[in-house]
Amino acid sequence: MATWRARHRSQEAHECAAPRALSARHDAQIGRREKAAEVMAKHFPAQVGKERMAVPKQVDRTRTGSPPRQSPPVANPELAPAPNPVPSTASLTANDKLYKLHQTKTRSLARPLDTKIPRDESAAVEFLVDEAGTRIKAWLADEGKYAPSAAAAAMGTGKPERIWVPHVMPGGKLFDTVVARAKVSRSGVALGLLIISLRPGAPRAATPLDLTRPAGEQVASGDILVLVRGWE
Repeated sequence: MATWRARHRSQEAHECAAPRALSARHDAQIGRREKAAEVMAKHFPAQVGKERMAVPKQVDRTRTGSPPRQSPPVANPELAPAPNPVPSTASLTANDKLYKLHQTKTRSLARPLDTKIPRDESAAVEFLVDEAGTRIKAWLADEGKYAPSAAAAAMGTGKPERIWVPHVMPGGKLFDTVVARAKVSRSGVALGLLIISLRPGAPRAATPLDLTRPAGEQVASGDILVLVRGWE
């Protein structure tokens, strides 16, 4: 009897004229379905009789492996270009080191004449006054120990001033600037501005500033400018 009842419970899915012995549980299930159909017809009339979406068929996908990574080519040291040799501090002489120290000190203490000009387009120099020219002449004639940091104090009177001179500044403007900052009178014997280079190995010499040429063509970082009168 149980087998016959179970078989006819499944007949809801097709048309069958055979008698059905439905249990109370099956009757309740049918009642719930009818109630749900009434609710759908009342509140969602557009959904009545609409075909239900079927669950998409599951497809087994086989994931393909990613292509193997290729390591970057290793450069052959025998074929690589040789790097440019960089001079080490060990190859510098004692005078070279003193000159570099003098340049570094001058750059660090110099003040710009034009704040708009970058440092790499300017030269850091010292300037001082020796109106009579006696001290600069004595320094030029002396062949003593090379000491660039002490040279300015030996050439002039007073404390030397350090400035950044733009390369594009005309020589005449540089001369006027030094005279104004040194507060030296223009009256009397004519003034002149001497350039003293302190490069190692170079003979001691004084070169008059050319007022018609740019300063960048005449002075370099570490040089000393001396303001004198009646220089010949």
